Amino acid sequence: MTSQTEVLPLTWAQQAWMAGPPPLDTDDVWRHAVSVPLRLPPEVGKKDVEEAAARLIRRFPTLRARFVRSGPDEFRQEIPAVPQPDSADTAELPAVEPLVVTMSSGDDHLSEERIGEMRQHRDIPNMAVLLPPPRTPGGRAVLTVPHAFVDAGGAAALTAAFHEEVTTPSRGPEDRTLHHIVEFERSEPGRRISRSAIDHLLSTARTADELNLTGSSVPQGRQDGFGIKGSGRWLAATLMSMWPGSRTSRAAALLALNLIAYRLLFGDEKFWVALRTANRSTPGELSFVGLTTRFGWLIDGAEPGMDFHRLVRRVSASLMESTAHSRYKPSAATRALTEAGLTRCPTYYFNYWEAPDIRQTGQENLPGDSWELDPSLFEHHRMPFGIYEFEFNCYIEKGIATLVVKYDGDCYSREDAERLVSFLKTAIPVIKKDPRVRVADLLELG
Repeated sequence: MTSQTEVLPLTWAQQAWMAGPPPLDTDDVWRHAVSVPLRLPPEVGKKDVEEAAARLIRRFPTLRARFVRSGPDEFRQEIPAVPQPDSADTAELPAVEPLVVTMSSGDDHLSEERIGEMRQHRDIPNMAVLLPPPRTPGGRAVLTVPHAFVDAGGAAALTAAFHEEVTTPSRGPEDRTLHHIVEFERSEPGRRISRSAIDHLLSTARTADELNLTGSSVPQGRQDGFGIKGSGRWLAATLMSMWPGSRTSRAAALLALNLIAYRLLFGDEKFWVALRTANRSTPGELSFVGLTTRFGWLIDGAEPGMDFHRLVRRVSASLMESTAHSRYKPSAATRALTEAGLTRCPTYYFNYWEAPDIRQTGQENLPGDSWELDPSLFEHHRMPFGIYEFEFNCYIEKGIATLVVKYDGDCYSREDAERLVSFLKTAIPVIKKDPRVRVADLLELG
């Protein structure tokens, strides 16, 4: 590198994360963190972990990037240079100092004090490793990264890279994926893709207005919500057994069930739904330690005369179209929607994510199903154009599906969320027995 600090614009995914509402600031990047278990060989000590972490921070610019405000509503990211393998010009570059912390007994997350420290100090990398207490049989380490820089897929890529580093240390070159993303988004092909996606958003929003579909206004501040959270094997096992070869079909089946449940609960024939697209497909995406989340909109509904198999096929097409139009510059999309007088956003939000290795995971030693009310408040998802009033989130990893249903207590009730989950548990055995069951019959289950 020719200078000690490289300056890049935020990627569109990063801009979307920081957009709010409420808009985040530079010290908010650790406000939401992604924590994943890190399996380490028993002979690996703290020094080995620190050295492996330092190598990964050198390799992945995202792990040492910092957001800096460049205008009232604009940020840039600064990436400090660090010594790289086989580089002679490193005398004045700062050393890499990863944060590796030994947990207290029974503690498997960063303390609020430590997170506060990380929010205030710019010299702490965007990664922390929590080691189990000394002499803890079978203790697991935890890898934590800030969501403003790394999504769930990026965390999965990082854990794989970390395991490789502690077992077979390497001196690999700096990863350039972040630079390639920035270059594409600055290019004319990138601008064309953004314009096409924004046109799709405008068209969807106009259709929602014409059909008088339920929508919500963009709130100006942070809102608390409520929710239920549960995990179990039944959902993941059913999706994998019925649609083993297509992640899109698995997501479409779950969205189709949601559309039926929405009609059952709320009575509308069609629904305007916001989608979060965070799954990765290509080898490059799977190995990228960073943030690739995209956002799209679609309109669909559950027609009683249609059978479930046909509904899944139609929803699959809607999902693919929406996903194909989910990469755009958020500020340009907001401006275009505002200028067109389209000020509402979808009320409903659907998020489906599964780990890349879902096909290879076994079913042994998994906990049983459990569904319980979470007594704590949830903060609604902050994404471009709004905070959604009713959210359905599904995360599948190692054979277990975790559902998080959030809702605005001023608009929806705990009973709505519980009835949605109850409907899923009742409907899934029915569609497994007869994938061509009529939607009208499924509506009778409520």
